[in-house]
Amino acid sequence: MVDPLSEVVTLLQPRAAFSKVVGGAGRWHVRRAESGQPFYCVILEGSCRLTVDGCDPITLQADDFVLIPSGFARSMSSLAPPSSKDAVTAPVRQSDGQFRLGLQSGPADVRFLIGHCVFGSHDAGLLVSLLPQLVHVRGDKRLATLVQLVADESRASRPARDVILTRLLEVLLIEALRSTTGTAAPPGLLRGLADERLAIAIRAMHEAPTQSWTVPALAKLAALSRSAFFDRFSRAIGVAPMEYLLNWRMAMAKRLLLQNEGSVAEVAERVGYRSASAFSVAFARVVGVPPTRYATAKAQQESEAAAEAELEALPGGQPAPPPVASPEPAASAPLEDPALLRRLLRAKDRIDAASHEAWPVRRLAEISGVSEAHFARSFKRAFGLPPHRYLLTRRIEQAAALLRDSDLSITEIAFATGWESLGTFGRIFRDVTGHSPGALRDQVQAERDRLSVVPACVVKAAQRPDITIAVSEKRRRAATATLRPSTKEAL
Repeated sequence: MVDPLSEVVTLLQPRAAFSKVVGGAGRWHVRRAESGQPFYCVILEGSCRLTVDGCDPITLQADDFVLIPSGFARSMSSLAPPSSKDAVTAPVRQSDGQFRLGLQSGPADVRFLIGHCVFGSHDAGLLVSLLPQLVHVRGDKRLATLVQLVADESRASRPARDVILTRLLEVLLIEALRSTTGTAAPPGLLRGLADERLAIAIRAMHEAPTQSWTVPALAKLAALSRSAFFDRFSRAIGVAPMEYLLNWRMAMAKRLLLQNEGSVAEVAERVGYRSASAFSVAFARVVGVPPTRYATAKAQQESEAAAEAELEALPGGQPAPPPVASPEPAASAPLEDPALLRRLLRAKDRIDAASHEAWPVRRLAEISGVSEAHFARSFKRAFGLPPHRYLLTRRIEQAAALLRDSDLSITEIAFATGWESLGTFGRIFRDVTGHSPGALRDQVQAERDRLSVVPACVVKAAQRPDITIAVSEKRRRAATATLRPSTKEAL
């Protein structure tokens, strides 16, 4: 039986990249606003307070473990914080390599190990959206044992300390995710797997991602009605069933493309698409670039990183000359800066994961770590649409999917997809799709009624791949001895 959590963790490739031991005494307060870097914290002794944007403050005690997969802005303070709310304490490095907050003399009131994780997966944004925003584990005996090992290793100065500490933290991350499974867990994959009925549907999607899953088919597996299954799944996972399936298929597609395991047509078939063109359109909508361009860009980026690492490793290597200032690119020119593109994809992944939320440019710019004007201009160059237009498109797409696959009322769909006014939703939906929400639902229902009188064998035959295209594709690959996709596949 396929374990969805194991698949997600395996694709994420978590590892600890940076850690330090911090002690605090007296009154102190620190805040970190950077986003995108997964953050973890192990309380070695004492207690303190943690506040994560969007969550209620929590008091951390000894042996507690905290993981923030998406790296939201956060602050930590003593139980009695400084009188001024804006007062921020700067950590001071001590002679033993540890850091100190607050009073620099006397015993520490609290000691904790903090650090950042690195997810080696190129599609970490999609996978992290399946995890809870905050993982807080307390009172777990297995986890307490791992925390104690981390604490002992962090205090000692034995050989290979950093290697052992990294491996322990990797195990600690996985165990923390496993320990959070339960109905009380925050929305995400862990909470969905704790629901016996939803777990059946989730495992089915992971075991057979190539199957043409629909909400009615998944609801039947879970022994629930369509509306009950859709509502229960959306509340537990945080995304709709079809959006979850789409994210998982795109995560698999990214891995296959990066490992060069076939042409675009073969990758499309392995992730559940009967047409390479349909797969390319879906991939470009979710990722932001076509499949061939994505694979080429990632391969080039990895080769450049390897070349830079090799140059740095050369003894006495000459430093690279300073870059020559280039003129500002035109607004219509494609974005070619890989680092900036990764920052923009980080913001785009946040929109995709929660398009029902309000996403002002200021908030997206903070996630990307650039100014508001630079973000808006670069986002349009990278994805062809301004941020607000992209968000509007995503909401309309989700609303159309809900109209087709659920029994929710139009009012419920409007508010579920982030609209505050039913009239505004109906007007913009009609302007974008050419149909009113009610007309689209009637059209889909009419098509279902027509298909209900067609024999099942005829429907299955119509859904089979085009044998002529399949044979010609095999002949083309055999003749050219290459896996490069054709021009038609790249569209």
